[in-house]
Amino acid sequence: MERKGCPLLIQSDTNPSLTMAGQSWTRTYMLMCVGEKCAAYQGGFCDKFQTDVVLKEALKNEGN
Repeated sequence: MERKGCPLLIQSDTNPSLTMAGQSWTRTYMLMCVGEKCAAYQGGFCDKFQTDVVLKEALKNEGN
């Protein structure tokens, strides 16, 4: 099952530039919902943000 990204689980990667000395670029993204390990998780629903945590595309694929 694939879950949505959580706005509380922010991650970033910083990499040096290959073309400009002393420069770098940073990619920031949300980590996937941790599900049962989170206190806000209630059986597929996020109590903190009042939303489903499972991606709709994942649900479609499970039905096939």
